[in-house]
Amino acid sequence: MYGDDATMATNYPLVRAVAVSDGAVSYWRTADHSTMGVATGTTLVSTTMRVPTDLIQGTYQVSVVANSIASDAVNIVFFLEPCQALQNRMDVLETLIQNDLDLLSEIPARNRPTILARIAKLRAEQKRLTDQMQRDC
Repeated sequence: MYGDDATMATNYPLVRAVAVSDGAVSYWRTADHSTMGVATGTTLVSTTMRVPTDLIQGTYQVSVVANSIASDAVNIVFFLEPCQALQNRMDVLETLIQNDLDLLSEIPARNRPTILARIAKLRAEQKRLTDQMQRDC
């Protein structure tokens, strides 16, 4: 045994989603597979997918991929309620701000004004969205 001769399952399904608007590709997690069998013929198989919370509204061509073999793609339209879309954007902004704050301690002082300016812009967008959520939601 050399440590590289173990046989692990490689047929773990992922969902591949291609945004029709710009061709951006994302992969989504799956769980609760009805089978891990290969070449199941006409047997109906299923899996549960988890849609990412930061997914942008739009139409996606979605297929299930295992072992680099994709199912036929189907179009789905992903739509968020307006308030949920605002909350998702707020969550993304909070992550971006926190990442920049963490970065401040790791970069040279001469680069900090750029990061601080970006944080200020993100906080202004966050304030605008907060006001919109208070008004509309």
